[in-house]
Amino acid sequence: MIKLNRLKDITLQTIIEACNTDIKKEPLKHNLTQDNDNLGLHANIYKHNTFPMKLHLIKGIKRSDTDLVTNNLTKGDLNKLYTYYFSQKPSGKQIRYRILSNAKKCPFCSLSHNPKTLDHFLPKTLFPQFSILPENLVPACKECNEEFKKTFYADVEDEQILHPYFDDIKFYNTQWIKAKYIPSHKDEPCIVEFYVSPPNNWSDTDKKRVQKHFDLFQIKERYSYFAMDAVGVIEEQLKRCKNEPIETILNPIIEKHHNRNDWERVLCLEIKEVLST
Repeated sequence: MIKLNRLKDITLQTIIEACNTDIKKEPLKHNLTQDNDNLGLHANIYKHNTFPMKLHLIKGIKRSDTDLVTNNLTKGDLNKLYTYYFSQKPSGKQIRYRILSNAKKCPFCSLSHNPKTLDHFLPKTLFPQFSILPENLVPACKECNEEFKKTFYADVEDEQILHPYFDDIKFYNTQWIKAKYIPSHKDEPCIVEFYVSPPNNWSDTDKKRVQKHFDLFQIKERYSYFAMDAVGVIEEQLKRCKNEPIETILNPIIEKHHNRNDWERVLCLEIKEVLST
C-alpha cells in the first residue's frame, strides 16, 4: 500500500481541454463545453467527501448509455471521453501517461512495478460523472484493477478501501500487516502467513477498512506467494552465516524498504523476532 501525491497541474479542466482538442465532431464538443461547470460541481462533491474519507456517501446509479448524467452529456458520452479521447487520442494520452508514471509500484498492493492501467476508484459504470476526474484515476496493476477490484465500491464506511491520493498518512507510515513464521524443520517446510494487525488505538472503522483492503486485493495469498520463494533463500543465508548475528543478514533487508507494510520487510521482522527468542 503506497500513498501517491496528486499531480496538481493535472486538473479536470486540463483533461476537458485535452479531450476537446481532439474532438472534431459536434455535438459532443459543444456539450462538453456547455457542461464544463456541471462536471466541476461533481468534482467538488467528490473532493468534499475525501476529507475525511466519506466517498461511500456518493451513491452509484445504474444508467443506460443514453441516460443523461449532466445537463447535456450521457453516460455513453462520458465513457467515450475516457475510453477514446482520453486514452487513445494524442492530447489525452499524454496526460494519461503522466498519471501512470506517477506510480513506480501499484499503490493498492505494492507488488507490481510500473502499473499499466488506470483504475476508476469509483467505477465509471456507476459513477460516469467521474470518468475523467483525475482524482478518481488511480494507477494500478492489471491484477488489482481487473481481477480483484473490478467494479467494487463501498456503500458503507467500514468497507472503504484505501484511497492512495486522499487517505490519512497513518495508513502508509504505520505497520498494520504482520507475518507468522514457523521455521522449516527436518523434512517439514517453513510456514509463512500474513495477517492484519492494526494498532489498538485505531478506530474500529479504520481497522475494518484495512481488513477490507487486505481481503479485496488478496494480499495474504499474494504476499505469501512472494514470501515462500524468498524465505528459503533467507534461511540458507542464515545457515551459512550462523556465527554472525542475524541482524547482519536481516537488518539491511528491513531498512531498504520505506513501505512499512512491504511483504519482505514484514517477513524479515518476523523472522528476526522468532529466531531471537
